[in-house]
Amino acid sequence: MLTRMFKGEPEGNYDRILDFSTAKTGTLFFCPSIDMLKDFAG
Repeated sequence: MLTRMFKGEPEGNYDRILDFSTAKTGTLFFCPSIDMLKDFAG
């Protein structure tokens, strides 16, 4: 997973969030809002 995120697989296809941010820790969590979950459910 980390290889795909930082180097890319295929090479060059990496996580674009790294273009706009600098990692300060080793984890990232995303918790969608109830409204977002309802939108996904249809």
